[in-house]
Amino acid sequence: MSKRSVATPREAIGTGGDDSMREPDFLQGFERRRREASAAANAEDAELWRWFSAHVEDRRIRWLHTDNKWLVTVNHKHVATDETFDEAIRAAQYKST
Repeated sequence: MSKRSVATPREAIGTGGDDSMREPDFLQGFERRRREASAAANAEDAELWRWFSAHVEDRRIRWLHTDNKWLVTVNHKHVATDETFDEAIRAAQYKST
């Protein structure tokens, strides 16, 4: 008597194995671009907050929240106003470098 293997339903319709768990190519490309964008954003944020920390340490930056806006001064010069602290600091870095 010979032993006969029984295929699982996935194997029977050709969707089994390691290849079935792979994402479609367009999703792999999307995921790769998402990871690259995330890494770039993290690097940009790290650079911004290093700049900010250095300016705080040197007492070269000041900020004030008034009338629902953040005003940022660098080296005694007003350089940015925005509704969010994050955007005000980003604008200050851009305008002062």
